[in-house]
Amino acid sequence: EEPELMSEETPAVESKNASETVDGMDLSKVHSELDASKEEREDRPSLTSPSSLPPSVDQLPSQPLLFTKDMAVRTAKEEVEELRRLVWKERQLLEDEQQQMNQATHRLQYTIQQVQQLEKESFEIMKAVGAERTNLFRSEFRLEAHRIHLLQQLQLIFPIKLVPINISNVSNPPNHPQHHHYTIAGLPLPDDIHNPIVTDDQVSTAVGFACHFVSLASKYLAIPLRYILVCKWSRSAILFDQGSSRDNRGYTTADTTGNNKASSSSSKVVYPLFRERGVIDREQLDFGLMLLERNVDCLLRMRGVDFRTEWNVLAKMEKLLMQ
Repeated sequence: EEPELMSEETPAVESKNASETVDGMDLSKVHSELDASKEEREDRPSLTSPSSLPPSVDQLPSQPLLFTKDMAVRTAKEEVEELRRLVWKERQLLEDEQQQMNQATHRLQYTIQQVQQLEKESFEIMKAVGAERTNLFRSEFRLEAHRIHLLQQLQLIFPIKLVPINISNVSNPPNHPQHHHYTIAGLPLPDDIHNPIVTDDQVSTAVGFACHFVSLASKYLAIPLRYILVCKWSRSAILFDQGSSRDNRGYTTADTTGNNKASSSSSKVVYPLFRERGVIDREQLDFGLMLLERNVDCLLRMRGVDFRTEWNVLAKMEKLLMQ
């Protein structure tokens, strides 16, 4: 405490004359002592300096605060690990989806290639079908032209004409129903096959020519006949299946009663297509001519030719040649 008191009186002493003395003492010596004591005081730590004071309560470590920080750090680490795990899981899912997408893309590309290949093959097939269809049309056209040519040749062999009747040889002209009749190869074939103005040989030969004509026309047109023809010129005939029966209009119907199966399964009846008085029954000849007309009707229907059932058989054949 003494040095501090001395330091407080120093300014008053310094204000006096330097050459003066205090109580017979030299002032310079006093100043030097004061400076030395001041330096010594400065070297000692001050009682009021922060380093010499004890730590405050706020600066003391807090145990609950450190525990909270550790928990926060631990929680943050767990959250980071959880986020890393979720990121890894999402990455795995993304890789799986990418792999599935690649597989689906590969399958789609393969399907597109297959479709393109099928389209190419379909185009080639359609092209081949078009070529075959063209060839088929050409073949059908050539075949039809060849059939027409054959029918024309057949018409030259068996010409069919409508000629007037020479009524001078008829004993009773008013009773004759027509003044014209059809001829084949120059031989008349009247509507009434039993007309006495036409001889048996003429009728038989004319019917034989018509039978040959129908048989050849069915072969040229590739149309099968319902009733088989036996072509022997003036002694031709036609076969009728015994298993069929005739109705009141002359048409044949199949026997569905089941009676006489053993006899009707293979037996056929031969009906004549020629006239010979006193030998050939008139009813048999009429039925044979009716079967021949049914064959001609079959040819006309298959060729799409319009006709009437009451027409003469030669008129129907001429209509077939005109088509």
